[in-house]
This record gives sequence, structure tokens and C-alpha cells, in this order.
Amino acid sequence: IQFKYGQASLLTAACDALQKLIQSPHCQADILLEYFRDMQLESFLLNESLMKLFESCLIKQSHGKSSEKVLARAKSFLSLIKNNKLKLLKNIVPKISSYNYEALEFVLTEILALEANEEASQGIDLIRYLKYYTRCTVPSETEIRICRKELESEELAGVLPEISSARLPYHLLKGINCGKIITPEMKPHTLTYWLNLASVLNLKRDIVIGNTVSNVMESYLQSAAVNTSSASVSSEFLSVANQVEAILSRVEDKRYQAELCCNSLLDRFRHAGELTLVLQIALRYAEQWLASAHE
Repeated sequence: IQFKYGQASLLTAACDALQKLIQSPHCQADILLEYFRDMQLESFLLNESLMKLFESCLIKQSHGKSSEKVLARAKSFLSLIKNNKLKLLKNIVPKISSYNYEALEFVLTEILALEANEEASQGIDLIRYLKYYTRCTVPSETEIRICRKELESEELAGVLPEISSARLPYHLLKGINCGKIITPEMKPHTLTYWLNLASVLNLKRDIVIGNTVSNVMESYLQSAAVNTSSASVSSEFLSVANQVEAILSRVEDKRYQAELCCNSLLDRFRHAGELTLVLQIALRYAEQWLASAHE
């Protein structure tokens, strides 16, 4: 259809049709280019339309996990964008679902292709760890409250994607709520993972170990039926105590070992036998700390 720009009604109709076209999940880059050629629309509208389609691919149509097909479609739009490409990429990062590691990694990689960016580089390092981790805990109220704001469509409002049961929220791990999300995840079987990730998240290794010890003890106290008047120690607690000592052996700061036992463990126990055993462990670490300090 040919028309002159002076014919306002035809231009309006073409622009209205364009809006419907870019809202379609089936619109491809070649279809859009063909439409612009036929309608003889201004190039600035093409750039704007490509940006909207790019965002739609990674935000509205990918609340869970972006497939390779979706990412290829997004890349086809991005390759045709001429202006403000870097700004677009930076602005879209916080809008992508926290659980959509594939889309986040794609965008961060594109940012690095355009400029040296430490934040993007750190983000990619974090995602490469997160992709191989399966979470141990269910999303907390804090996580649900924050992450559900990412969901724009009405049918998904307030509902986290199914994949959130297995993945940790990327954006929250980059902010002030990081500790609330990852601390419950620190278990004996995940300790090595979190120690490896500590440098990426700027965490102290000994704090990670301390949180793991606290979680082990908390889990035991919640599950155990405690007779506070008994001096005998159950085989279950002996097993837990051995597990705690094995974890504490990985602490590098001897003083922190002693402080952890005294400050974090002693005040949790009321069972006479268990308290005695924990005191013995704490005393042993205190002696080791004093010996190392003397040396």
C-alpha cells in the first residue's frame, strides 16, 4: 500500500497496524522490515519498534526460562537496532525475571560486547554458578513480595514462575536482601558450592561456614525431642556434633571458631548432656585460638 505522509488518516492507520504487529508474539524481524518497506514509514519508527519487540521477547514472553528460539528472535531484533542499543540493554536488565538466567546472561553478554563493564562481568560470573544450583528452600515472603513485582501481565500478577522452586532470584542476590535469600540455603551438602561462590558475592568464607553451622544446629533443635533433665546424649546429637566439628575445621580464623561456638551455639541448648558436649568443643577451639595467638 502506497501513501503520502500528507495523508494523515493513512499514516494513522499504518501506525495503528504497526502497534498490533509488534504486539504479536509471531512477529519476526523480516516481517517488520517488509512492512516498513511497503508502508514507507520513517526509520526512527523502525528503531522504536525493534526496541519494543526486543523487550517483549525477554520480559513479557519469558517469565520463566527463555528458550534458544526466543533468544535467537531477540538477537535478530537487537542486531537491527541502530540507536541507543547500550542504553536499551542496561535498562532492560532489572526488568528481566530474576529466574530467567538465560535472558539475563544473553543481555549481560551483549553489554560486554559493547563496552568493558565490571557489573555485567560479575553478573555473568554469578549466573554461571546459579545455573548449576538447585535451591533447597522455598521462596520466602520477602522474595515473593519483591519478585512478583517483576511480573507485568495480569494473569501472572502475584504468582512466581514455576521455575522459582528450583532457582534463586538473581536480582535479590545483587542487592541488600542477598543474606535473607542465601543464608537458609547453606547446608552441609551445599557448603562447598557457597564457599566457591563467596568471592563472587563478596562474602567472607568464615561467615558462610558459620551460617552453615547455625543451620545444622537449628535443624536439629527443631526436629529433636529434648529432655532437658537428662545427662545422656543421643546418637543423633553425637552425629550432628561430629558434622559441626567437620564444618568448623574449614574455618580459617581460629578466633572465629571459638566465638562461633560460644556465641552462636551455647545459648541454644538446654539439654544438660548436649550443653556439656558443646562446651567441651568450644573450650577446645578457645585453647587452639589462644595457642595460635601466642605463637
